[in-house]
Amino acid sequence: FNPDDYSYGQGKVFVIDLSHDNIVARVDVGKNPQAMAVGPDGLINVVCTSDYVTARGMVYFLDPATNTVIDSIFTGGNPCQPVINRAGVGFIAAGGWLDNGHVYCYDALQRVVIRDSSDPIPVGRGSIALALVKGGRKKIGKELYVAMPDGAHPVKLVAPIFYDPDGERLNV
Repeated sequence: FNPDDYSYGQGKVFVIDLSHDNIVARVDVGKNPQAMAVGPDGLINVVCTSDYVTARGMVYFLDPATNTVIDSIFTGGNPCQPVINRAGVGFIAAGGWLDNGHVYCYDALQRVVIRDSSDPIPVGRGSIALALVKGGRKKIGKELYVAMPDGAHPVKLVAPIFYDPDGERLNV
């Protein structure tokens, strides 16, 4: 991001060797990378918001063995924080700064979009992050707490939009 003219250049992911404190690779991704999550196949899913105006959100799939992008998918909108379940279904929080937020959904293993900005999952205002909760179905309706800089904030665990009681497929 260039604060002088509010533009976004080429986005990059830096691979750092923590044992020697040096950069070992610079990988080009889309504009304005926001967050990453590792899929069950080991690929790093990099979510890029782009410039919020002329281009929209993308997910880039980075192979950590070769430090290369092997694929990308268009989500549209303003994606933020991804989470990926063990089955490889990725969910991305998307916006809701002024009104209702959205969640996008994609298959991280097949690298295809399930729900994007044209058909999002509607959620409440302020959807900037998601979490997977172990044993979550037993906790639906309960109050949990999220750590924030100004203290712990209560959140209510709600029923998921997608649910397959037999665990055999994703009902979308």
